[in-house]
Formats: sequence, structure tokens, C-alpha cells
Amino acid sequence: MSALGRCLPALAWAGLIFWLSAQPKLPDLPFLFPGADKLIHAGFYGVLALLVLAALRPRARLVWLPIVVASLYGATDEWHQRYVPGRTADVLDWSADTAGAALAVGVWARRTRRDGKST
Repeated sequence: MSALGRCLPALAWAGLIFWLSAQPKLPDLPFLFPGADKLIHAGFYGVLALLVLAALRPRARLVWLPIVVASLYGATDEWHQRYVPGRTADVLDWSADTAGAALAVGVWARRTRRDGKST
């Protein structure tokens, strides 16, 4: 698969995140508890980090890079939301983005090591 083909899923996911961030109001989910939005942030950015990891063809020395990419994208996303009516930038959202990316990549790295696969 070409480099562009490997990057397309991550780019599409980043596009979805951008589109959601550009919405003035997201639907309320009545079953959620206070702070549940942080788990949603962590999940979305965990997926982004894993897609970036897949695009990089994982190597042990680069395992930190998807976390940095997802975190930087999260920071730019929060900055972008400052200019969307009805939305605000929140450093706690960015923290959840970064934590989700780190957790997802950490779980991947641990499973890969435990399963004896070389990276």
C-alpha cells in the first residue's frame, strides 16, 4: 500500500474531528454523566493516534510520534473551537485528547510486546 493510502484513514478521522468541532452545538446525550465528554475526547484521539501509528508502519523508536501528532491536533482543534460560535476552547479537553492518545498507544505497545511481535 502506498504512503498516501496508509495515511488516508488518519486524515479522514482527523477530518471527522474537525467537522464535529465546527458544529456550533453537538447533540445532548441524556444518558451521559458529568465529565463524560472527556472520555469521548480520549476515545476519539486514541483512535486518531492508532491510525497515525498504522500509517507509520509501527517501529519501536517512533511509538511516541502518534501521541505527539494527536496531542498537537487536539491543541489546534481547541484553538479552532475558539472561533466557532457556541463553542469554547478547554485545556481539559486537550488533556483528555492527549491522555487518550497515550493510553491507546500504550495499550498497543504492551499488547505487541506481550504477543512477542517485533516493532
